[in-house]
Amino acid sequence: MMKILIAAMLTIAGLSSFAQQPVITTVNKLSAGNQEVVTIKGSGFGTDASRLAVFFGAVKGTLNAPPTDQVLEVKVPAGTTYEKISVTNTTSGLTAYTPHNFMLSFGGNTGFGPANLEGPQRDFTANNGLYDICLCDFNGDGKTDVATANQGSSSINILVNNTASPGLSNISFSTPAIPQTLINALTLLITCGDLNGDGKPELVLTEEGDKDRIFVLQNTTTAATPTFLPVKVFRITGEKLHRTKIADIDGDGKPEIVVTSKSSEDHDNNSSTPAIGNLFILKNQSTTATVAFASTPVKYPLPGLVSSSALAVDDLNEDGKPEIITTPYLVATSPIAIIANNSTPGNISLGAITTIPFDKPIVELRVGDLDNDQKPDIAATFLISSEIRIMRNQSSGNTFTFAAPKSFLTEDSPWGLDFGDLDGDSKPDIVVTSIAKNSLTLLNNKSTSGNLDFDRSVEPTTFIHRHLGIGDIDGDAKPDVAFVSADNNGVTVSKVSILRNTSCIKPKISPEGPLEVCANLLPLKLTSSVSPGATYTWKETGSGATVQTGPSEFYNVAAAGDFTYTVTLTAEGGSCALTSVPVQVKVGTNTLGGTATFNSNSPVCIGSTLNLSVDNPPPPGASRYEWTGPNGFSATGATVSLTNFRDPNVGRYYVDVYAGSCIAQRSEVVVSAIALPGFVINTGGPDIVCTANRTLSVTSASGFSYQWFKAGVSIPGGNSASYLADASGEYYVEATYTGCTAVKADAVTLTFATAPTPTFTAPSTACMGQNITFTNQSITDPDVVATAAWEFGDGNTSTETSPIHKYLTTAGSPFNAKLTVSYSNGACAATTSKSITVTSAPVATISNTGNKFSFCPGDSLKLEITGPFTGYSWSTGATTQFVYVKSAATYSVDVTTATGCVINATREVKLFPEPQVTITADPAEVAEGQSSVLTAAGLQNYLWTPADALTSASVPNPTATPLVTTTYTVKGTDTNGCKGEAVIELRVREGSIYSKISPSKFFSPDNGDEFGKFWLVDRIEEYPGCQIVVYDDKGVKVHEAKPYHNDWDGTFNGRKLPDGVYYFVIKCEGETTKPKTGSITLLR
Repeated sequence: MMKILIAAMLTIAGLSSFAQQPVITTVNKLSAGNQEVVTIKGSGFGTDASRLAVFFGAVKGTLNAPPTDQVLEVKVPAGTTYEKISVTNTTSGLTAYTPHNFMLSFGGNTGFGPANLEGPQRDFTANNGLYDICLCDFNGDGKTDVATANQGSSSINILVNNTASPGLSNISFSTPAIPQTLINALTLLITCGDLNGDGKPELVLTEEGDKDRIFVLQNTTTAATPTFLPVKVFRITGEKLHRTKIADIDGDGKPEIVVTSKSSEDHDNNSSTPAIGNLFILKNQSTTATVAFASTPVKYPLPGLVSSSALAVDDLNEDGKPEIITTPYLVATSPIAIIANNSTPGNISLGAITTIPFDKPIVELRVGDLDNDQKPDIAATFLISSEIRIMRNQSSGNTFTFAAPKSFLTEDSPWGLDFGDLDGDSKPDIVVTSIAKNSLTLLNNKSTSGNLDFDRSVEPTTFIHRHLGIGDIDGDAKPDVAFVSADNNGVTVSKVSILRNTSCIKPKISPEGPLEVCANLLPLKLTSSVSPGATYTWKETGSGATVQTGPSEFYNVAAAGDFTYTVTLTAEGGSCALTSVPVQVKVGTNTLGGTATFNSNSPVCIGSTLNLSVDNPPPPGASRYEWTGPNGFSATGATVSLTNFRDPNVGRYYVDVYAGSCIAQRSEVVVSAIALPGFVINTGGPDIVCTANRTLSVTSASGFSYQWFKAGVSIPGGNSASYLADASGEYYVEATYTGCTAVKADAVTLTFATAPTPTFTAPSTACMGQNITFTNQSITDPDVVATAAWEFGDGNTSTETSPIHKYLTTAGSPFNAKLTVSYSNGACAATTSKSITVTSAPVATISNTGNKFSFCPGDSLKLEITGPFTGYSWSTGATTQFVYVKSAATYSVDVTTATGCVINATREVKLFPEPQVTITADPAEVAEGQSSVLTAAGLQNYLWTPADALTSASVPNPTATPLVTTTYTVKGTDTNGCKGEAVIELRVREGSIYSKISPSKFFSPDNGDEFGKFWLVDRIEEYPGCQIVVYDDKGVKVHEAKPYHNDWDGTFNGRKLPDGVYYFVIKCEGETTKPKTGSITLLR
């Protein structure tokens, strides 16, 4: 029996309480159909099925066999959503997660579009201002419920799924009165998941209106109607909280709440440092009885981001630690920030930020493996666009790299997006909402490994929409689309809308065959793919007979013979009727003379040999033994072995005992390992310690002995799962099971340091607007690096050692200014504070006429300060009420009031960019007498010089007709009033001499006056290098001259030529074109 084994090694966390924490090492499938069995391997699962909760996203799966501590075999539920599988030990309240998302894939025909969605949409009323939804099974009945966040109502909705049978018209939700859902606050965004390890999903919401509160509803449901404890409120003071995600950041088995904030932090309002955003992590300290978080959230600054908004959490580099992915809130150029996770159990530590720049504001993120290369990719919606962009993950090790983003067309203003396999081809498809169009974008996944490809189609809807979820709503084991039909421009809609998936399921039969069994194994159960509400028609194709029709997905082969079976799954009112691949079954009559006994040496040490055997001597009639097991194991013989046993080899092993050619007996056993595969030392906090000692610990496992080491030397007495360290150094522990090789944990380094003593000086009273210097005089350990975190009591903060701050209001005075001094990762934090009373004072503001603080290069700008002040001290050195400045900078002035307060005012002054003036000439060169169009750009008004030969001197595009090469200059001012100019040379080619001279057509030397007495060639005197030759009609040369002085009177050798037509040739030196020729009429 071949299985695809997907290695997914995770960190095993050591717990200071020694509680049993589940750890997942492998899962044998990344996608499967409803009721298919998935094998999850690891450790710490326990053997009590009643104390295990295995969630496939929204809905819990059911165990197919009794659990072992290292192997779980779980049936995939119909309501699976595209998330990680989680395994929770409800005794310890601790949870493990698979490294990759799992996908419900029902085995349909490839291709999905509007024809596969049953409409019109079903709408279910929610409270006003419906904004977001989440899909979870709140009452444990295996059906996907819906919870809402509502901007316009102080109560949220729980839509309990009561659907009894598949079909759009059969979908039924109830909204029971649940007192705890009246939280007396407007809400914005919602997520759900188990926070306290009791196997029941909680609700987490953020508050509408840029508020600083998170609401948590702890699930206490025991019946059909969900129940919750009264809402718990967690506040992060002064923040504008936005999106939340539930994820175990530090790997301690308790998932944190990660939350973004639209707030920007200015450090202090006198700093030139750009404002940055933050995100926050609420460290989970829950028990199974109570949801609780650390009193102080973990704050992580985001340099390069002015805020945080969209949020995803996933392991991008396969190190077993989920990264945090976020973006700023709807800024024009919105980078995606990937935050490395360096946490260890119990100690949250985030690392460097990798950014991917984008040119448009990002709304939402979704992460998942879209090209089936087992690396999660990032998809983002872009508000001012009609597209999503997908970044294909190419990360490895500690480096996060992605292929160039690939764009896929959507409807205008895309907003929310979700992933799910809508056509059953084991590839996650994408659905995208729009806040501008009444239609959803469907992106059907055609990708292959390394190549993203989607077919786009559009599904009309009744209203615009925001957020959505993909999951099975009607119970037919095919994911549907649930989405928020949103209010629009004052029109109240607020509906939870459903579009039902009507794709057909192509069934497959399990076991796949060909099978040859002996009659003593009858009845032999064949199982079809499962879709509730479907009809299954079983046929024996050899005879053509229908052997069973009805709602059962099972068929029992009960007689000997050779058979070929198919099953046809009919659904969707008969419009779907697909038939499986045939399975061959041969039932023989041989038997065994007894029962073979299966033996193994489980549990097996990692690295040693697994031995499998059956009785010796074998039972009569046994002809051969075929073995199969995890990780592709197969062997034949009564005794077999597997050397170098490893974690992927843990699991269920089978032996088929043949009698002749048929299988007469099948036996199985679950083989476990004796190992702590890669366990991690829990340091109990940061690596810098300021107490007398620190407890180091690893998971305590039955049968193991422990030895602790410091600097490579064993520690006397360090023989338990924990050790109380009291000195700086490198520590590690080895765990040994009798007969097995010792397992060594990675070393940790502790530094024992003197605790910081925070202290600072600052005046106890100050005037509003006064620069106050906070001088840090804290005492810290000189061998470690200390950091300062200031809170001034007015909402502003700073991380400078000794910052300067000014209070701009008296509201809230006296202010409690706090200094927290800590070492790396917040170690040994200590806080002191001081009260500062701020009194009113005149407001000092740098201004000028028109309050314009940008000016043109080369100009100057007047800055002045008005008010009842007696002294002035500018940052330029001036001591007057006003100054003139000529460069861009931030200027400040200290002014003294009549009461002696020194108040500071600052003003940033900017230079307008110098006008970029361009000129073109078309054409750039002309012949004499020809024209060119001059075109200038970059100014608001234009003045050209020289104006001669221009059609206009005050337009951007005059026509120029110069006689000679000319340099033109254009001057003017731009939109900011700044002066600019540019020049261009228009070249004029000199014309041919032949084009400039003009011979007369006739002359009459005998008319008695001076007119026409000589043959004239106009301008010939300018060109002495020109020769003229005149011929009569017989070709006789009658006159020649060089230069020609316009003096030929029609004579030849002193005799008058008769009247008539004569012909001339004019040839000029330096001319390369043909000589000028023509005729002359001589009149007598």
